[in-house]
Amino acid sequence: VMALALISIASRGETLKGLIMGCVGLALSFIGNDPVAGFIDRFSFGLVYLAAGVPPMSVFVGVFAIAQIIRMLEEGGTTVQERVPSLTIRASLNGFLDVIQHPITVARSIGIGIYIGILPALGVTTATITSYLVEKQYSPEREQFGQGVPSGLVAAEVSKGCCVVGDMIPTFMLGIPGSITGAIIMAAFILHGIPAGPQFLLSGSAPYIVFGGIILAQILIVVTGLPLIRTVGHIVKIPNTL
Repeated sequence: VMALALISIASRGETLKGLIMGCVGLALSFIGNDPVAGFIDRFSFGLVYLAAGVPPMSVFVGVFAIAQIIRMLEEGGTTVQERVPSLTIRASLNGFLDVIQHPITVARSIGIGIYIGILPALGVTTATITSYLVEKQYSPEREQFGQGVPSGLVAAEVSKGCCVVGDMIPTFMLGIPGSITGAIIMAAFILHGIPAGPQFLLSGSAPYIVFGGIILAQILIVVTGLPLIRTVGHIVKIPNTL
């Protein structure tokens, strides 16, 4: 239901294209075992590889990555045509100011990220896309979306960060994984004898170690991210044909 609702937001103005892509997505989801009738393969064409359905990662790479590669090959050149400025303290501060200057975007994205994080099985990708699409609908800069407009970047990144924390709420408090990552963390807790669920906060120092780790991770992202941008940023200079 959430995915179909996203299609209605994303395809506003191009309803036919949205419906076609929605039908293609639903058709892909039908492949594999029928969850109702039991071990009956649907649309697997006798291939063992399709018995469990189409791997989501294969779909993501095929739909997004390969399509973008073909587009870049057609355009040629490099990802950015102008000179890439070197990272300085001033440039970093400008990035932080861009975030601060969009308080409504930040507040909206926090809400979307935490809400989608709490819902089981959706995860970071859904939160990022949802926040971006919602911001595109309400932003006064909507015409510039797709060209690196700050509000679009802020919406996606803030929502992504909040979704990770939101994933942990049902994982820790209810014992229901909010995402694949949450399921892995919950399995690790069980292996170490730490109950995931209502008793989690009563299991000694473990909860506070986890909360401290989440805070420390945010700090490390900034500390390690800023120096790495100097090097990683040069990727955009590589010719698209490569």
